[in-house]
Amino acid sequence: MKTKRIDLFNGQSFIELVDFAAMGNKGEHLGDWAVVDGARVSFGRESSEFSFEKNRELAGYLWDASDASPFDQFIMQFRVRIPIHIALEWFLFPHASYNEISGRYTKAISETERCFVPPDFSVDLAELLRSDFEQGQQMYKRFYSPRKFEAGEKQVAKELARAVLLFTFSTEFIFTISLRKLAHFMMFFGANSVFQPINEVFLNFIQNHAPIFSEIFEPQWSAVTKEKSLKKEASEIPFADDETGILDDEFSALKLMKARGSDEELAHTLRFSRGCSGGNAEVIKSVLRGCKKDDLPPELSEIGLSLAIRCPVYIFRQMYRHKRAMWYGLQIIPDHFYIPQQWRAQTKGSRYVFEPFGEKENTELTEVFSEYIEERRDRCAELLLDGVSIEQTERFTPYCFYIQVLRNSDGIELFNFLNLRCDWHAQLEHQRYALRVAEIFAERFPLTFISWYEEYWSGQNEKVDELYQRTKS
Repeated sequence: MKTKRIDLFNGQSFIELVDFAAMGNKGEHLGDWAVVDGARVSFGRESSEFSFEKNRELAGYLWDASDASPFDQFIMQFRVRIPIHIALEWFLFPHASYNEISGRYTKAISETERCFVPPDFSVDLAELLRSDFEQGQQMYKRFYSPRKFEAGEKQVAKELARAVLLFTFSTEFIFTISLRKLAHFMMFFGANSVFQPINEVFLNFIQNHAPIFSEIFEPQWSAVTKEKSLKKEASEIPFADDETGILDDEFSALKLMKARGSDEELAHTLRFSRGCSGGNAEVIKSVLRGCKKDDLPPELSEIGLSLAIRCPVYIFRQMYRHKRAMWYGLQIIPDHFYIPQQWRAQTKGSRYVFEPFGEKENTELTEVFSEYIEERRDRCAELLLDGVSIEQTERFTPYCFYIQVLRNSDGIELFNFLNLRCDWHAQLEHQRYALRVAEIFAERFPLTFISWYEEYWSGQNEKVDELYQRTKS
């Protein structure tokens, strides 16, 4: 019987194959023959009409020729539990679908079993991490506890409370990917030692379900990954004063790196492809009229924005759920932490409705959180002085440090991003970044922004309404 689930990191993580689709093929070579059938259908033939050797020969040719579409005929779906610091890199791989557990809707990420202790930790360091993780749990419970609802007390919204957890909890998600893109995933992370056991697990699944493909792929994968082990160097991005302070602090920032296309160019493309006539505003609006979230015209990809973002890690973790955007150059900034100045109270029975704490309560929460952050700073400083590596010390860091990343997106992605994240349902901190993006979008593409608001925007936000009125006037 083929293995469905493989444990990782001393049983703390796992990758489980929950489903696969192989065009109805069954047997030992279901993955291989699904790929072969994807190619043979061009001739109205099937793998069953050919010998094993002929099918094997074609499978090898398809891989070497980089003929991608036949490999899309074999889809694998995994359930993954993995530490958050690995997931932070994992999700940068764009050619897959991800559906992840949310810290906004559940407190499962704060459970004891979610504390990940790296296998290379000494006994003493592992014990210290578990102890510190427990302190983070207690702080989480101090901020958020269902029992407070029963007592009629206010409690901090889960989306803010999770910031006290250490950067070593485990997340869980569904990972759906085609056979060829799974091979690309392995090469993408081939030079990353942290992903070595993960890649070995995926190779095991490939060997089980597409053994011919694995024989062809494995030696090439080993050779290619050795050539990708270039040393990374951090690049600083200077932010101007008017690009910082999105979260009312000095470090949050968003910078326009490049705008691609224009309203005029988009309208010209629409005239050419759709046969539209009229002025630029009329053409853009007419094509968008009646569009749904999954029904936007492909011509919108002619415009786009490239942005540099500096934000708290848990905000970024929401941002890159928008997978059409491309993310580059992720950097962790472990010595800067976001400390909320205005705390929100969770409202019983609602994930989206919050109420502000009073001035006294808010001041107390900020003081408690600030003291906790200083304790964490001291702990990390002590560990570094004791000779603990930076990579190991990061596990003791609270989940509110800053990251820096580049985001490249087209008009289709921006329409959906702004529609979701400018809405009042979105987390307030994420809204602020989205509203800044909306301002840039309106400045660079005013006619398209007006059409977005009039024909596509389905949310509610007074600031979006005001931006629309300013842009229209």
